[in-house]
Amino acid sequence: MAIWSLVLSILWLGGLGSLAGIMLGFAACRKIPHTGERGYGLAIAGIIVGIVTLIFAIGYWVFFAMHTGGTGGSGGGGGGYGY
Repeated sequence: MAIWSLVLSILWLGGLGSLAGIMLGFAACRKIPHTGERGYGLAIAGIIVGIVTLIFAIGYWVFFAMHTGGTGGSGGGGGGYGY
C-alpha cells in the first residue's frame, strides 16, 4: 500500500493521483504498526509527495481557469465589436 501511495502521488493525474496517494499513505501508516510490515518511510514519502503535487495541481487548475474560457470581460458576449 505504501508503494502505491508513492506511485500515485508521482503520477499526479490532474490532482486525483495526489489525493489517492495521500489517502493510501495515511492508510498504510495506520496499518504498518499493526502488521509489522516495513515501508513506513515509503508511506510518509507518499504523503509528502502527494501534498506537494496536490498543491501544484491546485495551482495549475487555478491558472488554467483564469487564463481560459469566459467572455474576457467584453461584456454580453457580443464579440466586442459593437454588434
